[in-house]
Amino acid sequence: MDITLKRSSSRVTSTADSVKDTQTSENLQQLIQKSLALQNEIQQLFSEYEANNKDIRDDVDDFCEIYESSIGNLTVG
Repeated sequence: MDITLKRSSSRVTSTADSVKDTQTSENLQQLIQKSLALQNEIQQLFSEYEANNKDIRDDVDDFCEIYESSIGNLTVG
């Protein structure tokens, strides 16, 4: 009778472990999917940041050129 009980208990433990493994795998898959989605979002944000940074640099360069040309037109009298 003890042998049957041990086998049955072993099956329950094995089934419980299998369920835990399945849940762990599903959780890992969900985490990987979320990580990939966040990575894509970060890449998009970085691309936008990079484009905005370039626009700002161009605007600063234009402003500096305007300033330099206006200073060059001044005469000291």
